[in-house]
Amino acid sequence: MSKSKKELFLELAQPDKTGVSRWVSVTEFVGKYQGLQLGVPGSNGRTSWCRSNSSLAKEFNLEVGYRKAQGNPIDRIRLNGYNTECVFNQNIRQDIKNHYKQQCCAVCAATLKTLK
Repeated sequence: MSKSKKELFLELAQPDKTGVSRWVSVTEFVGKYQGLQLGVPGSNGRTSWCRSNSSLAKEFNLEVGYRKAQGNPIDRIRLNGYNTECVFNQNIRQDIKNHYKQQCCAVCAATLKTLK
């Protein structure tokens, strides 16, 4: 089974017992860690793993370093301790998603199959 982006970043950053890691440069996102590459926000979720509402940010305090250049401004990322704030988990369980995918739309009675 392949690792999630969160697991890959944790493997690369290697946080200590207090949840603090070294600065990880985006140039290190090659080979095994290529899936961590950052793209334009909103393009195929390529930056979703390091957003402020990601599962990584719910567990750790994320710090992002920026460069002064055009394009993707994120230059480096690090973990700066565990996130101790109470964070509301807005994720929907997969079994619930699967259940409602099989249901008709309450507004127009269309199903996912008829929309394709």
